[in-house]
Amino acid sequence: HRNIKHIDLSATTSTTLAEGAFENCYKLNSLVLPAQLEKISYMAVAECVNLQSIVIPASVVEIDDRAFENCRILSSITFAEDGELSRIGNWAFYNNHELTNVVIPEGVTEIGLAAFYGCTYLKELTLPSTMHEVADNGFALCSKLRRMNVAASTPPTVAARTFEDVDRAIPVYVPTESVGLYKAAPVWKEFNIVGRD
Repeated sequence: HRNIKHIDLSATTSTTLAEGAFENCYKLNSLVLPAQLEKISYMAVAECVNLQSIVIPASVVEIDDRAFENCRILSSITFAEDGELSRIGNWAFYNNHELTNVVIPEGVTEIGLAAFYGCTYLKELTLPSTMHEVADNGFALCSKLRRMNVAASTPPTVAARTFEDVDRAIPVYVPTESVGLYKAAPVWKEFNIVGRD
């Protein structure tokens, strides 16, 4: 399995990518997921250090813990429009150094513990209007982050270290009517809150 470079599951009817399904497929650089996939399980694609991009089908409801952990050159995550995704698990995209732009889709309410920890080249982050909570260390060590867009009218609950090592001077764009809420909310109030229509 360590010599596999390309996997195309588009013709299958699988709804679950099993635990550790492609873990340690070191040379894998292309993976096409089934269109009706509902769950990406624990460590399903972990340690695929040559995987460069992934498209998450609209049918996916959950990305489980450590699903894409240590995919170190993964530079593009595309979430299909009008998707069913509601949760991104703990350490799901941990240590994915090459990500530069992450757009969390509408419908996601929770981002787990250290989900994007160590994404050191992340420059822009967008959180949807449905976001309720980003757990501790969710975006810790994302030291190159230069802009955040948060569409939620109510500030998502975040922990003291959710944005550990992120520059507090960067602009965080929020709904104009919610500027006051963000400026009063724990952790968010430390950032440069900017209203947008």
